[in-house]
Amino acid sequence: MLINNTIAIETENGIASTKGLQGLGYSEFEVPIAGNRFKSEVIDLLEYLANYVLENQVHIKSGETIPYGYWLLKLKDKGSGVLEVWEYNDEATEFIVGANLTLKYFSEQSGICKKYKSIFSPPRPDKKVAISDGVLEGDAVEGVRYHAPNHMSGWYITTDKYNGDFKTLEVINAYQLTSVRPDLAAFLALTQGFRFCKDKYSSSAWFDKEAYAQPGKSH
Repeated sequence: MLINNTIAIETENGIASTKGLQGLGYSEFEVPIAGNRFKSEVIDLLEYLANYVLENQVHIKSGETIPYGYWLLKLKDKGSGVLEVWEYNDEATEFIVGANLTLKYFSEQSGICKKYKSIFSPPRPDKKVAISDGVLEGDAVEGVRYHAPNHMSGWYITTDKYNGDFKTLEVINAYQLTSVRPDLAAFLALTQGFRFCKDKYSSSAWFDKEAYAQPGKSH
């Protein structure tokens, strides 16, 4: 697959990689493909990385991190001028080779945003989410995203156990939520003003003008 006249993306033996960046003075990028599940998404990711260095004329060094959608990638030197793509594990405790979780989040969140006609607005995984009792236990939930100060994602997610008092909510990192409730990750890129509900059997989301108009909340 050609990105432009000089850069291509090739797939071989379960590996996708760029070809041509070294000729322009940059490192090539490489990422393993697990089966065919995310093959097209891997190609999109490599195209994004190639365009990023070309458009910004930056040289990514080994160990640097780059956000992609909701999740975080790290580029590691594989030798011979190649940077291999690694990603956070689901608990954000260590980096592991590949980008399957990153692409899973990107695919699911993009799909939800397209379905409900929302801007794609994923929070960083270290941003805060306010949750009530029952969320981490797997109960049916309702979520709403307000405008929020910088340390917050804007998401407030509650269950029937919520008593209506903001002071009783627990504030955790978004990655702590998605590691325990991966079924909720798909909704987190919905932009401010959106609500969603999800139980064991169904889910829905919609835009709420009143929620959008509310000022940012801090915890």
